Amino acid sequence: MIGILLQNIEDFVLLNPEERYQKHLEANTKVLQKVPSKYIASLLGITPVSLSRIKKRILNGN
Repeated sequence: MIGILLQNIEDFVLLNPEERYQKHLEANTKVLQKVPSKYIASLLGITPVSLSRIKKRILNGN
């Protein structure tokens, strides 16, 4: 569990929000589809509006 916690902290420091979202999306696709966006945004340390913009960019392939 400590290793997972340290990895999450490292990701939070080194990756931008879009990269963090993509990493979580690859690891937990089904879970992220069921959880409300406001909780995902909180996990990533961003606002729900920013998460919506990230999702739109990823969906459009930019």
